[in-house]
Amino acid sequence: MTRIHINASTPYDVVIEEGALQRITDYIKPLKPNCHVIIVSDSNVAPHYLDSVKANMEHAGYTVCDYVFPAGESSKNAHQLIDLVEYMAAQSLTRKDLLIALGGGVVGDMAGFAAATYLRGIDYVQVPTSLLAAVDSSVGGKTAVNLEAGKNLWGAFKQPILVLCDPTTLNTLPDMEWKNGCGEIIKYGFLDVPGLLTQLEHKPIIKHRDSVSAVIARCVQAKADIVEQDERESGVRALLNLGHTFGHGIEKASHFEVHHGYAVA
Repeated sequence: MTRIHINASTPYDVVIEEGALQRITDYIKPLKPNCHVIIVSDSNVAPHYLDSVKANMEHAGYTVCDYVFPAGESSKNAHQLIDLVEYMAAQSLTRKDLLIALGGGVVGDMAGFAAATYLRGIDYVQVPTSLLAAVDSSVGGKTAVNLEAGKNLWGAFKQPILVLCDPTTLNTLPDMEWKNGCGEIIKYGFLDVPGLLTQLEHKPIIKHRDSVSAVIARCVQAKADIVEQDERESGVRALLNLGHTFGHGIEKASHFEVHHGYAVA
């Protein structure tokens, strides 16, 4: 197990451990006693992990509901966000309750933004199930949805209370999604982790998936070092946007058929 502490406005840990998803309540219980929980996921991830996580939470005494939306960047929009928040209100969630984002970057962004704004903010946990989310988007507290004018134009800074990364969930990813995550990984190599590029050159994780935990930890630590200096992106955190100006433009011009990591790369 690797545990990386992030000293932000809401301090929290990023836990990277194989099999952690099966023990999710061991990590959540000390932070959040029994309450009402909403698990937000998408149509790709939910069939793999939703029932298991839901059962674990209910067995530990939590009251659980879930919200599943169609997978893909095109779902990360204002209409889907409003539908999610309306569902949260219909479930009578309060500020004492908890949201769990179970999925990749789209799920994390949408669920995080809902957590940031519903009742002016409720606690949430990021459970990244894609490589891109594990190494980047689940950490740092940037949440947003897309508008017609561009990507991630409506959002908020909202730190989670925990990021729980179980690398075994990446076993269900197709090669395309592994390569998508590599776009963000390579970004860190060019920023301030030059040894990462050498490591990937000699042992590319697309072929050696057993080495992914160490790569995730290296990227998370690099991001943590920057976020702790500049949580709200008024200075040095802009470095994390390397490749993103053109990348977001490519994504929008392709109607999001070019995935984020590919566009950044």
